[in-house]
This record gives sequence, C-alpha cells and structure tokens, in this order.
Amino acid sequence: MCVQKDLIQIALDLIKESFEANPEGVLWMDAATGAGNTTLKLARLLKGKGELISIDKDESSWTEWAYPKLERENLLDVVKYIKEDLVDLSELKCNFHGIFTHATLSVMGYTALDAVSGWRKLLRPDGRLIILDALPQEDAHDEDEEIANFSWNLIKAVNILEGQIIHDEFPPEFWLNRLKDLGFSIEDYYFTNERKSRSEESLEE
Repeated sequence: MCVQKDLIQIALDLIKESFEANPEGVLWMDAATGAGNTTLKLARLLKGKGELISIDKDESSWTEWAYPKLERENLLDVVKYIKEDLVDLSELKCNFHGIFTHATLSVMGYTALDAVSGWRKLLRPDGRLIILDALPQEDAHDEDEEIANFSWNLIKAVNILEGQIIHDEFPPEFWLNRLKDLGFSIEDYYFTNERKSRSEESLEE
C-alpha cells in the first residue's frame, strides 16, 4: 500500500489502539534508542497510559541523546533504559503489548532476522510488532532527492571507513516473507516514495 501520510503518525495511531484494549496500562519496547527522537515521541504518547522500555547496546544513545530530551519534557518516569544487544534479549523477562522499531533493522543486516525472532517471544499473544524502516535506495529524480541520497550514502561511507554500522536495506517483500516464516500475521503495510535528507542532528550522531 502506497501512502503519503506521515508513517510515524500511522505507527503512533496503531500504538494508541493498544490503550483501548488495555486500560490498566501497556508496556512497549523501543528498539533501539538511537538519537532518542522516536523514544521521545513514544514517551509523549505513553505518558499516563503505560511504560516504555528503550533498548540499545550503545549507552551514549541514552546518556547523550535520549535522556536530555526526556528530562526537558519531564518524561523520564515513562521510560526505562536497558543496555542490551537487540539480537539477544533472552535475559529480558517482559511481556510486551508491542514493539516499535524505527530505522533499526536496516543497520543490523541479516542479524535482524535473529533479533525479530527473539522479539516474537517477548510479545503477548495479542502483541503487535511495528517496523518502520528504509527501502533500498532508488535513483534521484530531483535536487532534493539527490541531496537525500548523497547524505545517506555519506553516512554509509563514513561508517564503513570507521568500521561501524553497515546499512543493508531489504525490499519489503523480503520482510513480508520472513515475518510470515517467523509466525507473524501481517496486519497491514505501507510505503512511501518520499525521501528526506538526514537532519543535522542525525548526521552529527
């Protein structure tokens, strides 16, 4: 399904649905903390409705990025940070109403399959996994898209030179098939051709 609606908003609307079914409160996972922007949006949404566990193996994602943003908006009580590798959360004893991952699987390569397989075991029977990630890059058609492509390729090149993350964007068919193999039911999916250049903050991170 191709849409122009903000995909983040679609994800947040889906998370809201869990509030109605669980008025006593919900527990969601933020996989991974990253620059803390998604963590902040989830915390705003969950305040008074439940708790968020944000997971990242890089503790600086929490201390330097997420924590200050949450503190400024008095949202620290909503979020608990756990330093773990998303590929292996076998020690985590939680029963999540949902897991939200934004721009994460494409930086994990094929280890993302192991991660998602493990996440399924942490979800309640009626739990929901929401994946928001990048598609393989297409050729640019205008100047804005050229800038977006250039900035993204620059991030990849710098990471490779520094021996850090290597990005692998898989086509949606790959994930639709793999998720079914792992026992997930595909409720719906969306994609958009809109491409944005990475923010100054993301480039800095």
